Amino acid sequence: MTATSWTDAAATPSQPAGSGLFTSGATVSIDAPASVVFDIITSYSRYSEWNTWTPTLAFEDADGNVAAGAEGRLKTIMKAQNRAYDIPIEILELDRTSETHKLAWRSKLLPGWAATAERVQTVTPVSGNDGACEVKTWETMSGPAAYVFKYLMGVPKQLNESNVNYLAELKTYAEGKQAGQA
Repeated sequence: MTATSWTDAAATPSQPAGSGLFTSGATVSIDAPASVVFDIITSYSRYSEWNTWTPTLAFEDADGNVAAGAEGRLKTIMKAQNRAYDIPIEILELDRTSETHKLAWRSKLLPGWAATAERVQTVTPVSGNDGACEVKTWETMSGPAAYVFKYLMGVPKQLNESNVNYLAELKTYAEGKQAGQA
């Protein structure tokens, strides 16, 4: 299955479903165990090996020591604007223990009263197939600045395209790693 985008309202750690101005998300099935895929997603220092949308995500702590509350910086490349953004983030949730692994962070680029932008990624094993998983990623935005992002800058469309590309790159990398190619 190739990655597909969606715009259904989705909850984030601080935004109940439907409370944001917009949500942009995507889903893909990957032929690799959920734990392997989540390890790739949380190996932040290795993003440049496979992730052209966010080639850099850096934290003060080593990858394995990053936890909820950690602050970092990500470099995001928005191709439609031909521009890279350096965005401070805070990890809101990092769960490797439940069946569905989850990573969520909040952008700290703007004050919370101006915009709340939160990204969630989940990795769930496919029932009856330990060697496959489903990955969902989405970003929900709210606040006054979200109107500018949506109506003047076209961010939802850009996020839809970027989410699909991100998951396609993750799928290629994870399946290659699983096959011993990465």
